[in-house]
Amino acid sequence: MMGDKTQEEIYMDQVNDFRAKQLSQCDAPVAAKRWRKLSPNTTKDYISAYRKLRDTLGDDLIACCHDIDDNTTKLIGAGFTNSRIRNLYSAYINLMYANDVCSQVCDEYKKYLKNYQESYQQSQKSNELTSPSQIENMITYSELLDYIKKLRTDIKSQGDSDVLLILEISKTLPYRINEFANMKYIDNKDFVLLFNDEKNKYNWLVKKGWDYFFHFRQYETTKSRPTEIQNIDKPLVKIIRAHIKDRKGVMTAWGYHLFHYTPEQLSKLMIKVSQKIIGKNVGSAILRKVVVSHYYQTTKEKTQEQETFAHAIGHSQSIQNLIYNKNIGE
Repeated sequence: MMGDKTQEEIYMDQVNDFRAKQLSQCDAPVAAKRWRKLSPNTTKDYISAYRKLRDTLGDDLIACCHDIDDNTTKLIGAGFTNSRIRNLYSAYINLMYANDVCSQVCDEYKKYLKNYQESYQQSQKSNELTSPSQIENMITYSELLDYIKKLRTDIKSQGDSDVLLILEISKTLPYRINEFANMKYIDNKDFVLLFNDEKNKYNWLVKKGWDYFFHFRQYETTKSRPTEIQNIDKPLVKIIRAHIKDRKGVMTAWGYHLFHYTPEQLSKLMIKVSQKIIGKNVGSAILRKVVVSHYYQTTKEKTQEQETFAHAIGHSQSIQNLIYNKNIGE
């Protein structure tokens, strides 16, 4: 520990300092893009990754980074999937750079990521599901509607109610679940008074008279974000209004949390509730595949409608067809 900081936070400071130094020395835009400041969500993910790596590999991650084969064996033995190991190693490589680990060691981890990415993209070219976990937990769109109906009649906690609202939104526009984490609810008259950096601090549900819209923060990262401002259709407005009224009554003070969870807490809650109601683990990836495939499985050719839909939830039409548009039935 150093002061009140955890070892993971110290590691994160090292990574941020290194990236800032590299960025200050960049002339070319492509190089600058590589080293730009990490988003708040990525920062949280990296801190979590360093915690998981230390729990599995040992307290000193720099001392134990030199044997990738042994480290990968340990992570697999601890139950981490290949995709999760990929995410852990992305954070690990940044830490190695920050601690001047020799390039040969870094290259081994980068090779692992490249091989995983190539294998993953090849597997996704199939119109069928390939992940055993997703095959086991996949539902159809009609089953999603049944799940929502069952949950609506079996609300026993605020968490159940929050999950229900996310499902009601997701059946039309399946945003990433972490987009809802710590989302705030605000009246437009207060929202317009915020500075741009304040607006971009959270994702917002904004009430404007009898209408509502989402305002999604935007990051300077390679990861696509949902469109900044999205109007909400009347049927969904009615559902949202009922949820808010049931939870808090008439909202007047700005800054009220619509969903007061971290991304990790919200993901766990989604899984917990779906297990309870339908006996399956229905999270962000499955919801996206269910809804995208329902709308576009039979029309995979590029259309403006699908391009707009894909951009609204934060990716391109080509990525949507590659990753999410699968033959899962109705």
